[in-house]
Amino acid sequence: MKRLAVALAIGLVITALPFVFRGVGRWPRAGYYIWWPGLMVAATFYPEGIHTGSGSPAYIFVAIFMNVLIYSLCALGIMSLLVKLKGTK
Repeated sequence: MKRLAVALAIGLVITALPFVFRGVGRWPRAGYYIWWPGLMVAATFYPEGIHTGSGSPAYIFVAIFMNVLIYSLCALGIMSLLVKLKGTK
């Protein structure tokens, strides 16, 4: 349970990085790369992007949720692998 909470916190921090460092040097371009996984998943629900129908205000929320989920699962997988390699539970 503790690993899951830590993984969720890591996912939230990684997803929030573009908001924290907006406008700092070359960071806006790096922020797009951080958002890429969530935007790719959101594109399956909204194939025309924000121009779907009368607009899609939920598009960004799907992208944020998927980013948190993807990065949290990656962090959880890495932490689980490290625990297995270390040999402790």
